This record gives sequence, structure tokens and C-alpha cells, in this order.
Amino acid sequence: MIRPADPHVEFCHVLIEDRQLGPLPEDLDPALARPAYAKDVCPGDLVMGYFDGSDRRRWAWKAAPGEVCYRALPQRHPAHGRAVSLIGILTACVDIDDEVLIVPAALYPAAYRPGDRVERISVHFEAFSHPYGGHYTHPRQWEQRGTVRTVDDADGTLTVHWDGDTDAFRTTRDLIRPVDPDAIAYDRSTYGVTPGDRVRGGGPGTGVLLEIYRPGGHGIEHGRVMWEAAETGADPVGEARPIAQLEPAPVELISQWLALPQD
Repeated sequence: MIRPADPHVEFCHVLIEDRQLGPLPEDLDPALARPAYAKDVCPGDLVMGYFDGSDRRRWAWKAAPGEVCYRALPQRHPAHGRAVSLIGILTACVDIDDEVLIVPAALYPAAYRPGDRVERISVHFEAFSHPYGGHYTHPRQWEQRGTVRTVDDADGTLTVHWDGDTDAFRTTRDLIRPVDPDAIAYDRSTYGVTPGDRVRGGGPGTGVLLEIYRPGGHGIEHGRVMWEAAETGADPVGEARPIAQLEPAPVELISQWLALPQD
């Protein structure tokens, strides 16, 4: 019998259905599942589903019910004290006291191998110009993907070469998660490219697509690209363009990029 992690969480309210629990990993023992409040979910925990019928689900319309069975990277919404995004996307928040069903990372840690694609997420305020004059700030998540180069099982750290960086950096498992293959497939079917792809924007130069986002939280999607500064003269920090202006770089232009040295 599974004992609730908190006596105030009513385990019987959880929805146990395939469409809510997602497909579960084949090697996962369902008996490892634990109920928890959203505010207590830790990075790396496997979110299996959420509880239904809660009076506190004021954020339920943003809860992204299809986003189940994923590794959590919790982000508090900077503009709403009771909103937290377990998947890391600010438009998919739940109330901090909503109940979810998780498998703690300590009981089912994510496995990584060299070559795996991973991502990290943070939230910051970005300044924009108002169309009627003045400026405003808008919170949004900042995402970055990278490739695992080495894995140290002794201390649990990994070396990751983040897209757009020239060096690889050591990181801990609680700051990253595996990139969902479905997310990659969605990006490529919707935009033709996904973060990490080598792209071009109509000219001869190419660059690495760092992220896809909507400036100011509305309008059309933009892609932030780390252009080859020597070829384009673009700011090496990254330049954003409407995603419709970007396309995959031809194979002959990325042959050297595909041969990056491995750490």
C-alpha cells in the first residue's frame, strides 16, 4: 500500500488513467509513486499526473494536462506568488498547494549517457518597448539545450556542452533534464527546426538556434540564434528573428559543425 507523503493529501483523488499518467517508463515500478504538493516537487522528480477535484485549482486552465510523465524543473512565476510551473514553462502553472503524483528523483533518478540531449530552464524579466510608447517588462522562461559529453557516476555530475557555448561545463543532475523527443518532433513539424539545429536566415552565414519563444509573451514566435559573428557581423550574444525566417542549414555548411571534438 502506498502511504501518502503528507497526511493532508488525499491520495484517492488522483486520476489513474493512461491518458493522465502518460506512457510510464517500462522500468518504472508504479509502487514508487508518491503524492505531493506542487510546492514540494523537486528538480528531477518524475511527475506522473495530477490530482483532480481540488478547490485550489485556480490555475487549472493553465495546467497543461497533456504534459505528464516528465522530469520536473520547477519555476515559480515571478508575477504570481501562488503559481508554480513544474514543467518549467510559465504558461503551464498550477497552484503551489495543488496535489500531484510524483516519483522522487532519489527513488528513480534520470540516467544519462554521453551524446544525450539535455535542457535547463530559468525565469527572468525581459524589457520591451510598448507600441504606444514607453517600456515594460515581461517574465518569461529562458531555455537552453546542450549535449552530454561525460558522466561521472561517482559524484553524479555531468559535463555538458551547451548550445552556443564554446566550452563544456560541469553541472549537477538537479539543474537539467533529458530533452523530450516529442518536443523535438513538435518543433520540427511546426517550425521546421528545433533548438540545437544549425540554421540560416536567408544569407550565407549559419548559426546555432538557441531557443524558440514569443517576445513579450505574445505575437509570433522568434528564434534566438548564435550566429557566426565572423560571417554575419551579428552580436555573438544571440540575435532573435521571426522563426519563419529561419531554415535548416544545408548539409555542406554544417559538416564541420557535426565533427565537433568530444570531451
